Amino acid sequence: MTTKNLFASFVLTCIASIFSLGCSIFTPSDPIEAPLQLVADRFSLSAILGGTSEQFQKTDYETIFSDAYTFYDAIGRQFTKSDMIGHLSSLSSDLPASRYTITVDWAKLSSRADPQVFTRNDTLQVYRHYIITIDSAHVQSTILIQSDTGDCRIDIAFSQSKNTWTILKWQDEAPQGFFHPLYTIKVH
Repeated sequence: MTTKNLFASFVLTCIASIFSLGCSIFTPSDPIEAPLQLVADRFSLSAILGGTSEQFQKTDYETIFSDAYTFYDAIGRQFTKSDMIGHLSSLSSDLPASRYTITVDWAKLSSRADPQVFTRNDTLQVYRHYIITIDSAHVQSTILIQSDTGDCRIDIAFSQSKNTWTILKWQDEAPQGFFHPLYTIKVH
């Protein structure tokens, strides 16, 4: 066989191989994963762990709140995870991002220190002061809200099933502050 015949045979073999693969060399071998859905953290819940060496992996409400989550108000009433999710969803609907900017500043309570040494088996107790400001997204004027500050104790536990820290318990000192599930916003 001549070099010319060998080359022609090689080219024909390559072409036949490409067609026999059904041109699958041009398609990915692994399925393309859907992009992660980014969840807006409108209430800056991720900042609750500020000052510790840990962070929430996700800030969607189903993940950030433990399945055993309980909210306690200043007079001892208890509310569930679904109450809190419903409340935050309602606030988001009543204050659409296209019209309102919500700023929540979280600060450590000066009278309480965050735990310095802990493991994922511990329940962290963090004490926070929050200030909520709601501005018009178009005009810089603050909207009057019923309660714009509060203090709370938040218990945070690591969830093995969710592989992230979750809020287990929220004890708010305001009788019916901004994060209280019965709080209603009055927008002018």
